[in-house]
Amino acid sequence: MEVHYELPLGGAHLAYRAAEAGHDVVLCDPSFDISEESMERLESAGVELVTDDTAGVEHGEIQILFTPFGHTVKIARELLDDVREGAVLCTTCTCPPIALYHGLEGELRTKREDVGVSSFHPAGIPGAETQDLILVADARSEESGIELASEEQVERCVNLAEDMGYDVYVLDPELISSIGDMSVVLTVRIVQAICNYFSVARICGAPIEMIEEQVEEVLSTMAYLVGRYGLDAFDRMDGKLLLRSLRNMALTEDVERVVDFFERCYVDLLSGDRESMRELSSMMVPPDKLVDRVREIVGEAPVQYARRRFFEERRWGS
Repeated sequence: MEVHYELPLGGAHLAYRAAEAGHDVVLCDPSFDISEESMERLESAGVELVTDDTAGVEHGEIQILFTPFGHTVKIARELLDDVREGAVLCTTCTCPPIALYHGLEGELRTKREDVGVSSFHPAGIPGAETQDLILVADARSEESGIELASEEQVERCVNLAEDMGYDVYVLDPELISSIGDMSVVLTVRIVQAICNYFSVARICGAPIEMIEEQVEEVLSTMAYLVGRYGLDAFDRMDGKLLLRSLRNMALTEDVERVVDFFERCYVDLLSGDRESMRELSSMMVPPDKLVDRVREIVGEAPVQYARRRFFEERRWGS
């Protein structure tokens, strides 16, 4: 699939589109390592170009952080005192909005209660012809009950994206990354796999409760293995073992195609054996069930504390 691009790309393209839509835009970049053509297009659209981040955060009602992976929280914390009153800080693809919120939670709940957190996620590379939507994080994370922003701040982001000509989806803050990041390749393949599995399970006469339980078991196991071993977990897997088991479930044409594709393309990549497979260990308890049991035993406060510690220790930058 050939994709055409329009300069400038990335965060600069968002600035360009916003300025073209009539908004007052400041683009901050310490280096401006972009082409001369991109610079000219930005300036002709009316984008103010500055190398001082403070000038930008003092200006914007909406502040879109197109920041390097692992540095977003640190950058936002250093600038938070200078952020315009009532502004909303929007992450893109390098940091989930909920991670930015937890990284700044102490300041947001004490010194800067006026500042909100959302997302302005392009779900692609701004400037690509296929990039035509923006994912905005909702004001509240329903599962955790955390208020990240006001409804007005979210609506402000929606209005800006629509002014820029984008289609807009408002999603739960904790769904944004799985839908918008490049990991959507995983998300969609998992959905496809669940559909394939559902067809086989129904042929086998499995009740819906068993089907749902096994989906949870597999996804929980995969997440646990990656969390514990990293992607090296798959180097320890025996592709031939998986293939032999999979063949027994080739009860539909779709799964027959999966068997064929897996055998041709992936079996040899999973080069583990009996011994390396035996070394792998997992925990089958789905995370939501585990959290529910912990909540029943010790209450809500320790659960929220553990959540905060998780986000502090992740690689988004604190």
